[in-house]
Amino acid sequence: MGTSTKHAGACGCATCAVAPFTRNNYFTGKLLLERDFTDEQQYLRDKVRHHHQRLHGAGIVCGLTLEPHPTEGCQDRFVRLTPGTAVDCCGHEVLVPHLDDVELATLPAVAALDPDDDTLHRLRICVRYAECGTEPVPVLYDECACDDDRCLPNRVLESYEVDAVLDPPADPVTWTGPTLVRGTDLAFGDARHLRTTPAGDLAVGDGSRVHLVDRASGTTTGSLDLGGTVHGLQRTATGHLYVVHEQPAGGLHVTVLHGTTLAAGHDQDVDGSLPVSTAVTADGALLVLDEAAGALSVHDPALEGGGAPAPVVHAVAAGQRLLDVHPTASLAYLVAGPDTTTDVGRVTQVDLATGASSDLLVVPDPGRPTAGRAAVLGGVARLLLAGADGSVSLVDLGTGDVLAAEAFAAPVTAVDGAPWAYAVQSSGGQSQVRAVGLDRLLAGRPDGAGPVLGFAGSARAVAVAGDGAVVHVAYGPPAEGESGGVAVLEVAGGRTCRERWEALSTCPSCDQADCLTVATISGYRPGFAVRAAEDPPTDPAADAAARIARIDNMDGRVRLRSTAELSAAIECLLDSGSGGGGAPGPRGPQGPPGRDGTDGADGVDGRDGVDGRDGADGADGAPGRNGTDGRPGDPGPPGPGLEQDLTQIDAISWTHAEKLPLDELRPVFFVDPASGRRRQAWALVISFTRPVRMQGIDAAHVFTVDAPQRDDQDGMFLCRCQVRGEVHPVKVTAQDGSGRITEAELTPGEPVSPAIAFLLSERFAEGVLRQGESDLWVRLQGEFVVDEDGRAVDAEFTRAELPTGDRPAGEKFGVQGGLFQSWLVPAPD
Repeated sequence: MGTSTKHAGACGCATCAVAPFTRNNYFTGKLLLERDFTDEQQYLRDKVRHHHQRLHGAGIVCGLTLEPHPTEGCQDRFVRLTPGTAVDCCGHEVLVPHLDDVELATLPAVAALDPDDDTLHRLRICVRYAECGTEPVPVLYDECACDDDRCLPNRVLESYEVDAVLDPPADPVTWTGPTLVRGTDLAFGDARHLRTTPAGDLAVGDGSRVHLVDRASGTTTGSLDLGGTVHGLQRTATGHLYVVHEQPAGGLHVTVLHGTTLAAGHDQDVDGSLPVSTAVTADGALLVLDEAAGALSVHDPALEGGGAPAPVVHAVAAGQRLLDVHPTASLAYLVAGPDTTTDVGRVTQVDLATGASSDLLVVPDPGRPTAGRAAVLGGVARLLLAGADGSVSLVDLGTGDVLAAEAFAAPVTAVDGAPWAYAVQSSGGQSQVRAVGLDRLLAGRPDGAGPVLGFAGSARAVAVAGDGAVVHVAYGPPAEGESGGVAVLEVAGGRTCRERWEALSTCPSCDQADCLTVATISGYRPGFAVRAAEDPPTDPAADAAARIARIDNMDGRVRLRSTAELSAAIECLLDSGSGGGGAPGPRGPQGPPGRDGTDGADGVDGRDGVDGRDGADGADGAPGRNGTDGRPGDPGPPGPGLEQDLTQIDAISWTHAEKLPLDELRPVFFVDPASGRRRQAWALVISFTRPVRMQGIDAAHVFTVDAPQRDDQDGMFLCRCQVRGEVHPVKVTAQDGSGRITEAELTPGEPVSPAIAFLLSERFAEGVLRQGESDLWVRLQGEFVVDEDGRAVDAEFTRAELPTGDRPAGEKFGVQGGLFQSWLVPAPD
């Protein structure tokens, strides 16, 4: 079995720097020495490296995948590297010409592992450029030595080495999320509490003082000494500050401070003793938990302005602390305090209206919860939960299920922010901060967490500005005799595709050749069999029990695509359009129950019962007087041609035959793929009582809009022309009191849709509609609009009423097809 970690001779590579290009100048009679030939080679080699480095970049070009060894008995020692090509950051070409069986134990990172280490590791396998002398020949003349038996290599083999990195952090080179750049620290030596204001400024709880710091300049614009240590700093519903602090004479107090001037407003005593933890609910209520006594006080939001009723106090288990509150509901989450030794993994949910407590989840040992932040992601409430074992998990607050998890090397002491959260780790007087993409974490991507930014000091709290552009971390002294402060971390990255394209490029460079990742082996321990990943993925716990590690050829790999690959991808995009061909995503969680709908119309009368048997004939009676005429009988069953419960038009985005302000003629929202921003489109929207199939609904024949043509010279004719546009599926998201559609979201590529939109061009809207005196005539050919059951919609706009197609009025009978016609008058601003 061979391994490519070592080659004969001294392997290495020259510096990555490229000197100014200098060519040999040849002329007749020139004496050529060793230096001339060496310079000739160096000139050509530097040209090629410079070309690769500046025009192509670095990465795996092709091949170079990692495979299990074909012999099962060797899979605990060897992996197989396939042939391929790569280019490193120096511009060197790395060529692996043959299959190479790599013995893992010869890689320094694996050889350094303790055989008794029971930790499962991530092992990143990489290749780097190397040069080796070969074909030794005698040196006939050696100007540096007198030996006549000295040999030098006749050739230099451009080869490669295989290496490994154990438990690699996120790679700053390949990380596409936000990155942190440290600015100038704020000199607050005892900072323990941080809170951002709506204006983006920072409030700092520092010992007994509260400071207000201007974000733009970093200067302190206000300070207030409250006479006792600050134990809680929260933001009120209107952006002011709740400060829970000790009184000089003893006891706890809450003071309301103005959010921009720190002017003291209303204050009152707070029942309880230290230690306490605080939070503010979504509706502005202040929570104060007396951790030792297990008393959770809920202060009414009116506390901000004074005159609030006495707080409601709920009894909870002693020894807990406040973790966070639900982002929209009246719920609080408690975990075991630092000195508690029982139920340390329990996360308790408290209903603030009733005081009832229940378990949200129990974290297995040793994952004691240390920090958490609740947020709404994709319309669903989630909790980012950090543990003492270095785990960071995303929890569904509706079910308590752990949806995703990421493992860090040290315990996380504080988290803040969404959808990009920032996790702070602290150990031994050193701290680290890293970005965590909550959406990435939920999707199970391997790049859920970014590279770390380290600094000296013991981190205590973290606060992310509302726009996500600045992260502040309060830290204590790294060692005795030193001071703490607040680290100011600017957030870079996250630019749009257009911004990236327009940005001025910097020249790629590096100090030394890098080791290019080809694959990552997950769940590795010495002696584990290394096998390929399976689809669907195997259970990591089952793999660990079976002593199996898995190869992931995408994790950590940077691909350097050839121009042929890029051309093929561009051709594919040109042929298939701008999306819409993807498979439907997984079904989302069930939403909350909707409000009760209005009562439907009365159903059709039931059929007459079966006639009873005739009775025996009675005796003839005396002739009676003529009776009065009876009332008309009930209507008979519907005649041929009428059908029940056909799909109808139930709402439109304009009011029939009336004026519509131009601002309201832009109800459709969409995300612009060029800028990534949410924009509005000029459109007319029609929704149906059931989803309809989008196939066949176009803007030329089925859903059409006409506008007046104004170029007749005598004004004797009313001419109309068909307006160009596009028909797209949409989802209605808002309606006004009359039922008119006021907002809708574009849902590109959906095969069936509850609503459709005719998108008008920007040119038509700005060039024609803003000129005034234009009405729009709207038609929908119902014969060509088919619902999910394969029946055409009943489109007739009978009596100009919605829903369409009821015949007779108020009944559920109608006819498939028909023509919907309506008009509106856009009113310029």
